[in-house]
Order: sequence, then C-alpha cells, then structure tokens
Amino acid sequence: MQKKILIALDDSVHARHALRYAMAASDVIEDLHFVLAQAHPKTSAILAEEAKVDLKVRRELEQIAKLQRTLAEETLGASREILKEHGVDDARIKTVALDYGRGIAQDLITYAEKERLDAIVAGRRGISGLQAYFMGSVSNNLVQQSMEIPVWVVGGKIAPKKILVAVDGRENALRALDHAAFMLGPPNGADLT
Repeated sequence: MQKKILIALDDSVHARHALRYAMAASDVIEDLHFVLAQAHPKTSAILAEEAKVDLKVRRELEQIAKLQRTLAEETLGASREILKEHGVDDARIKTVALDYGRGIAQDLITYAEKERLDAIVAGRRGISGLQAYFMGSVSNNLVQQSMEIPVWVVGGKIAPKKILVAVDGRENALRALDHAAFMLGPPNGADLT
C-alpha cells in the first residue's frame, strides 16, 4: 500500500536531517512516496500596506517574492536530487512551494490534509524556549496544530530502524501506535518498541 509523507524543507541543516531521515525510512517503509514542501514566510504587514500606495515598495516586494520562489525551487530541486541519488524513483517524488496563507506550519498542515498524506516530517532546530516564544518554532507549531496528520520531528542525525512509541492507554497514544504499525507494515527490519 502506498504511503505518502510530506517533508518540510528550507535551506537549513535541520531540514537536511529530516530529508535524510525520511530517505532512510524508505528502507523500512514499503512503497514510500515523498512530497517535498517549502512554505514561504509572511511578508511584513507594514510593507504590504505600504505597497498598496507606493509603486517602488510594491516592486521591491515582487522582487522578494520572486527571489523566494527561486530559492524554494533550488532547495526543492536539490532535495529531489538527493532522494534520486539514494535510489528513490522520480515518480515517487513530488515538490511543492506553498505561498503564505495562515502561517508556515498551518499551510503545511492544510496541504497535507488536503492531499491526504500520512505524515509530516520536520527538522528540529533546537532553539531555546525563549527563542521559540519570540520567533516561533515551525516544528513545535506543527506538533501543536496538527490534529489529524502525525508529525515526525527529527532532531539531528538519527536512523529510523529503531522506533519507540510511548503508550499510556490514551486515545492519542493508541493513534500513534496505529500510525507506526500502518507505516511499518509487516516486520521488515525495523525494531519497534
């Protein structure tokens, strides 16, 4: 059975860890398909308002948007090539650059829900609680806001062959176990605890 995961990308080392984790997961998850996604950050509300009346500001914002699209295409293209070098068939890879809507995390979740994806994979930056409070954390926001799509948060260089699912009898813990069993399928080299 085909399984599809969204990998949240940007040009950070943390996103590359998430990509490599997902790539390694294809060794233990049969028929895994990848959606490489990058969501653009929001433009300043002040600049957006000023662009309505100032042609120069509007052109500058259009140039920024064009640059963001170009950078997203480069990141997504490079990530596609990494997967292909690992032996992933190009037909199992889709790329998407999302324009800002309600926030990066919410835009990724909305897309994943609309496309009926099985999981979202994101790299963890390891920022402090204070930094997360002021700047926000995409991975934290994904975990907090995703009610239906499981989120895999990858912290550093780890391999997906050993999987620990913490269960306590609550519905969400049982849903996590069900998700792990669905993704892994019959025993195939992964060590599920």
